[in-house]
Amino acid sequence: PQITLTGSDASPDAAGEMRYDSTVSGMSGGAVRWYDNNSVRMVVDLETDPSTDDYVVAYDSAADGFYMKADADTGGNTSYQNIGDAGASGSIAMGAYTGTYTSGTEAWGGMIIESSDADNAGDTTLLSLKHYDDFDTNSIFIQAINDSDSGAENIFKTTGLGVYVGNGSPGQTMTGDDTYISGFLEVDGVIYADGGIQSSDATPKITLDDSGGADGYWDVNATDANDAVATFGVDDSGGDDQSYIE
Repeated sequence: PQITLTGSDASPDAAGEMRYDSTVSGMSGGAVRWYDNNSVRMVVDLETDPSTDDYVVAYDSAADGFYMKADADTGGNTSYQNIGDAGASGSIAMGAYTGTYTSGTEAWGGMIIESSDADNAGDTTLLSLKHYDDFDTNSIFIQAINDSDSGAENIFKTTGLGVYVGNGSPGQTMTGDDTYISGFLEVDGVIYADGGIQSSDATPKITLDDSGGADGYWDVNATDANDAVATFGVDDSGGDDQSYIE
């Protein structure tokens, strides 16, 4: 049998009555509604036939209607660009799983964390990394890996014990073709060099400034009886006078 529902700008008001209400808020084409003797109910319908397994009905407020989308609980997924904006603070418990972002094209723009506040009144943290294991070299916060698809080499990493440059890759140094540090490098503590320190500057020098009142000096300690405390030498093929100490 054929059922014909005429459109009207009115909701059903008698028990069991069904109408096509042409003016339902949030539904551009109206909706079929019926009255259950307690409240007006709406029949959920679709403009297109369902065609994909495990899809579910969802509502789109921009389109004012229902549509089909993947069910996240049954193997479906939501496209990245369709993830909604956060309505409150939240967290994701990853457990033992690893989150990986992969792109095979150089057109990928990477990850961007941005604050649009042009005048921060206080400290504003864009990225905070935390380890509960204090001062442990196994606690890696960030690492930059070069040529990761074959013989991965760490060119930079920060751990609970400090920052490592060229770790695992002796060819990586802080004095390559590019300038890695310009201006002043302040070290409030001890500098440890495992190997030699060489300057490539044409006129290298080290200056101890005692203008603050305290004397500037070098303190050289040798822990072995055969250690040389200081060695001075000049490779001068031109025969010019050279001062070792003055």
